[in-house]
Amino acid sequence: MTTLYQKLGGQAALEGAVFIFYEKMLQDPRVAHYFEGVNIATQRQKMIDMMAFAFGDVSRVMGVDLRASHAALHLSEEDFDITLHHVEETFDELNVPEALKIEAMAIIASTKNAVLNR
Repeated sequence: MTTLYQKLGGQAALEGAVFIFYEKMLQDPRVAHYFEGVNIATQRQKMIDMMAFAFGDVSRVMGVDLRASHAALHLSEEDFDITLHHVEETFDELNVPEALKIEAMAIIASTKNAVLNR
């Protein structure tokens, strides 16, 4: 069975998408402040690993608690929505097929309660 990770293009495609996504986040004054003092290369790699695992790359080992890792940020519903918007823009920019985009966005959206510490 082909995973979403494979359908999206695997490691190289995910790396490119995450790079574009963080460029959007860093340029957005509504959320850029969350990344002040953050090593963006490390942050990008964490996102690549998390998304690869979530999209079906079972070779990844995830020991990250999304709730704990985001708790100190006190993220709002608006922050989460902005993030989803930038993810969707990135997928659109990369011409990800609609069905794959919907599947990926649903997986990412499913993390909302953990990321918002609910």
